[in-house]
Amino acid sequence: MFPLPPTLPIARYRFTFRIERELILPPYAGSTLRGVFGHALLAQICLCGQREQHEPDCPYNAIFHAPHNANLDNSQQNTPPQPYIFEPPMDGKTIYSVGENYVFQLVLIGQVRLMLPLIVSALQTAFEQGVGAKKGRGTLQELAVQVGDDWQNILPNQHIITHENTIMLPETFPPQLSAHFHTPLYLRQNGKVVRADHFQAALLLRQTMRRVSTLAKMYFPQPLNADYAALSELAAHIRSEHALEWYDWQRYSNRQKQAIPLGGLLGECTWYDLPMEFAAFLYMGQWLHTGKETVFGLGGYMLSGSLKKDCVAA
Repeated sequence: MFPLPPTLPIARYRFTFRIERELILPPYAGSTLRGVFGHALLAQICLCGQREQHEPDCPYNAIFHAPHNANLDNSQQNTPPQPYIFEPPMDGKTIYSVGENYVFQLVLIGQVRLMLPLIVSALQTAFEQGVGAKKGRGTLQELAVQVGDDWQNILPNQHIITHENTIMLPETFPPQLSAHFHTPLYLRQNGKVVRADHFQAALLLRQTMRRVSTLAKMYFPQPLNADYAALSELAAHIRSEHALEWYDWQRYSNRQKQAIPLGGLLGECTWYDLPMEFAAFLYMGQWLHTGKETVFGLGGYMLSGSLKKDCVAA
């Protein structure tokens, strides 16, 4: 087992907005939330007067748009992972009436946790100016941080109070773990989208390991010193089962002015006699997500030790 710090610089926040003008959103609103957040943040904190190419020390880059990173693999240098993940509700609800609450979550990684007041201000501005098809508006009613299995309100008097903003790794893991995906898992292999009939549990392990290690290299105090080549080879020999099906989804791109097809896999994948190294990566992935388009909330899952029925051997 490679050495891991007992606490990790990751925090999950829950935002509750009380709707004051009818809010209409797509069935999965991760792209919408990120878009309005980015516009509000740009207007509030960008001091370099740029819109496409920001200065290296522009705070907008530090929060919203990580620039080119020559320390990453070639395929990741121009599109490094961002230090935040939007987690909108997956209940399919698209219309929120006046007086209802709209609740979503936001994961922050590394130093951006310390910029929470700026992030909260930008999201408040976004909901004051209008979100979604009919520019629905809302007021922030509650901000909570996840603490274990519970939530702590950190905005009791409209001022953010001091709070714990790290997660702790368990000392041990069970040998059998199941990842239950509650948002679409979007994987690509050899330039092709991976659907249920071509899914391999080893690919999921490798992609999760790669994403977590890249985020650690960029945003943790120190990188994870794991033998990735050996672990990648080992992934192919771990016994597993899965029950996954394809879920069609699309997002609207303001930049391209069109809907972009983007589906993914929903369901469960289980591993037996899972080495501790992979268990640790999967545990962190519950906050960091896995696969592609994670910034919108795709690839979200929870771990358990039980296996559901109707699985197929991988």
